[in-house]
Amino acid sequence: MRPRIPQRIPPLTWRQPVFVWTPLALLLALGWPALLFEGADAQRLALAFACIAASFACVSLALRWRVRGAAKARLVVIGHAVGAAALTAFLAPFFVRAPGQDDAVVAALATIPLLLVIALPLSLLSAAAFAWIALRRPPHAEPGELLDISANVQR
Repeated sequence: MRPRIPQRIPPLTWRQPVFVWTPLALLLALGWPALLFEGADAQRLALAFACIAASFACVSLALRWRVRGAAKARLVVIGHAVGAAALTAFLAPFFVRAPGQDDAVVAALATIPLLLVIALPLSLLSAAAFAWIALRRPPHAEPGELLDISANVQR
């Protein structure tokens, strides 16, 4: 006898073909904030910030997937990305210092609010773009349709 349960909300899946949509989504999500800054150094710093925040978000989502299962809403993915950007904005001033700066800790603490004001809206828009381009919601199951979970049951 197979244990069967009704499937209410299916988890998000990657838009197919993955090798086309995922790099496109990453390019858009990570690249567009750099276009807002003038100068090569500021653009490189924005790209580095976006890549580090995306790495933190991927680790956070992987841990969430391991503990609670795959995300069922794009809002979960966006929340992890914005949280990772907030963590990156909080830590970045301690690793990036201006040349000739004597009191680096005080300057780092002073720039955190500015970085949060800049980074959080940009990360929200970038995460939303990534979630809408790379992920798709599978069609809902019919009310009478049952999900076969026999492969996931430990015997």
